[in-house]
Amino acid sequence: ILSLLGGLTVSLRKKIVNYTDTRLRLMSELCKAIRFIKSYSWEAPFLSRINQSRKDELKYIKSFLVIDVLTVFLGSVVPLTVFLSMLVTFTLLGGILTPA
Repeated sequence: ILSLLGGLTVSLRKKIVNYTDTRLRLMSELCKAIRFIKSYSWEAPFLSRINQSRKDELKYIKSFLVIDVLTVFLGSVVPLTVFLSMLVTFTLLGGILTPA
């Protein structure tokens, strides 16, 4: 399960990087041509493109964070669950737990 989540995390991270690159490219274009954009009143179209790019980026960032939290949770709960199930199975099969 953890390896599947890890693979999903890697693919989401690649998508996040692509969307971040797109947004930064738009911001760079805006900064380079700010006088031209302002003189022709093209702020609104540029802002809508940048905002849409950021929304797409945030969608993947949220998915990435949910999967990351799930991975950390499972990574810490699974060993404890295995240990406790071993102890229960041992005692149910008649084993005696001693401090030594």
